[in-house]
Amino acid sequence: MEKRLIEIITEQTRILFENIQETFNALSEDQMDKFIFDAPLWKHIYHMLHSLDQWFINPYIYDNPDFHEYGMNSFKIETDKGLSKENLVTYFSDIEEKIYFFLNNLNDRSLIETPENCNFTRLTLILAQYRHVMYHIGFITSILHYTEEKRPKFIGISLPMIQ
Repeated sequence: MEKRLIEIITEQTRILFENIQETFNALSEDQMDKFIFDAPLWKHIYHMLHSLDQWFINPYIYDNPDFHEYGMNSFKIETDKGLSKENLVTYFSDIEEKIYFFLNNLNDRSLIETPENCNFTRLTLILAQYRHVMYHIGFITSILHYTEEKRPKFIGISLPMIQ
C-alpha cells in the first residue's frame, strides 16, 4: 500500500517532536541559565521552539506567545526575563498541538501550495524547520556531551521489522 506524502510528513514530524522531548529529558532546570557561547541555554531552546512555532505553518501570519518579550528569541539581544524548563516544555506542548492540528487538515496537494502572504510552499517551510530544529538539537547535544558527559537519546528512522 502506498503512503500519502502527508502521512510521511506527519510521521517525520512525530519523530522530530520525540527528539525535542528527548532533549528536554536530558536537561535539568539548573542548566537553563548556563551561558553557552552568547546566550543562556533557555534562549537557545526558546529560539528553536519559537522558530518552529512561527515558520512551520506560516511565518507571515503569526502571533507570538503571550509570554514573549522583544528579543527573547534572539541571541544578540539581552533580555531581563528568562524562561524555565517548565515554561519551555509547556510552550513545546502548545506548538505540538498546533502543528498536529495543522497537519491533520492538509493533503498532499496542499503541501506544494503557498500559505497566505508567503513566498514558500508549505513543504519548504516544513523541511526548513526540520533542518533548523535538528541543527539546534545537535548543538545542545554537543554542549551536553562535552560539559555534562551525557547526551539525549536520538530518535531516527528505522528499518521495518522483517518476519
